[in-house]
This record gives sequence, C-alpha cells and structure tokens, in this order.
Amino acid sequence: MKHIVEIKTKPKFFDALGGGFKEQAVALGIKNIKSVRAGRLFLLEGDLSAVQIKKIVHELLTDNVVEDCVLNYSPSKKTPAHKIELWLKNSATDVVGESVLEAVLDMNIKNIKDVRCGFVYYVDAKLTKSKLDFLARKILVNPLIHKFKVA
Repeated sequence: MKHIVEIKTKPKFFDALGGGFKEQAVALGIKNIKSVRAGRLFLLEGDLSAVQIKKIVHELLTDNVVEDCVLNYSPSKKTPAHKIELWLKNSATDVVGESVLEAVLDMNIKNIKDVRCGFVYYVDAKLTKSKLDFLARKILVNPLIHKFKVA
C-alpha cells in the first residue's frame, strides 16, 4: 500500500523553499505572486499501520519545532493556491529515499518496501496553468530526472 505524507514549515516560520521559488519567479518577470509555500513529500510503500506511519513521520521526518505534517496528503485535493507537485522519475536514483528507507528499517519497521521523495509548491497568484508550467520548468524541473504536475 502507498502512503504519501507532507512535511511543511509551520506558517509562523520563514519557508526557504517557497521564498526561493518566489524570488526566482520575480527574477523571471512574474511579479504578481502573493506567496509560495513548499512542502517535502514522502511516498512510503509497504504494509504499514497508522501507528507505524506516525512513528516514521514524527521520529524521523519532521522537526516538530518548525514543521507540521499531513499524514494523508492527497495529490488530487483541491487547494486555494495553485499546486506544483515534483517527483523524481522512477529511473532516477532517489538517494534521500534510500536513506530514509534504511533509517526506517533501523527503527525495526520491517514491512516497508520503498520510499520516494518529492516536493509540493503552493503558489498563491493569479496565473494561468501555462505560466505555472513555465515557472516549474524554469525553476524546479530537470526533465531528465523529474516528473511534475501543475494543478
């Protein structure tokens, strides 16, 4: 079974990934972006219980002081902001995912099969899908190793 969790910076703290995206968009001439928030995505694959997922997220993936987690992230969930989701292609080696997998196995959670890592960007702006696609390709995506979706 596949479980996607999102780790994101708490609203009261500066979001460096989101801020960097916004700065680069402004440098490309897109000035009407109100805000950008980003999150790290982890696809956990295996026969995992809710207790095991919470243990992985809270003990390994999240800095509870500055980050929040969404345990039931849904790629199709509607949000008020535009969403850009970015993952490594299956053909690309995911070294972070491999490290997380090893750490989870070290936590004695043996029924995990794979971990893949990605990012999600929430862009609060009045932009067309083609403009968001342009920004994703210019700022985030290396087409050799990434797949992405704009919503």
